[in-house]
Amino acid sequence: VLGDQQASIFGNLLFDVGDLKLTLGTGIACNINTGTKTHPTSHNIYPLIGWKLSGHPPFYVAELLAANGGRAVEWVVTSGLIENIHDIDSVAKTVQNSAGVSFVPAFNGMEVPYRDPFAGTSLFGISLSTKVGHIVRAVLESQTFISTMF
Repeated sequence: VLGDQQASIFGNLLFDVGDLKLTLGTGIACNINTGTKTHPTSHNIYPLIGWKLSGHPPFYVAELLAANGGRAVEWVVTSGLIENIHDIDSVAKTVQNSAGVSFVPAFNGMEVPYRDPFAGTSLFGISLSTKVGHIVRAVLESQTFISTMF
């Protein structure tokens, strides 16, 4: 029996120590193959059994989670910035960049690597020339920034 992240590492043949899988979904998960040694728990890095094959020692993964990833994308719709999630790409492409607008998704506080349950979501850098496309683009870019903090 495997969890979804562990099954994905196994199914993608990430069998070497240091192999990494980044999953962008409702949350953002980073899983790193640590081989037959566990990684000590620290800064919200959780050691998990990746898999165990008959007659072999278990393989472990270090897992880092950020639950606010996809929720930020959902917020773009629920906030009324766009009507349909299928429009997110076309709205983001109405501008060339985020024009200094930044979005920090922390709907449930900040997670890896800061772990601050009291932090709140932030949207800043807005000016009089800010358009919906700049905000939508900043939300999408935030997904990349979160994954670089792992």
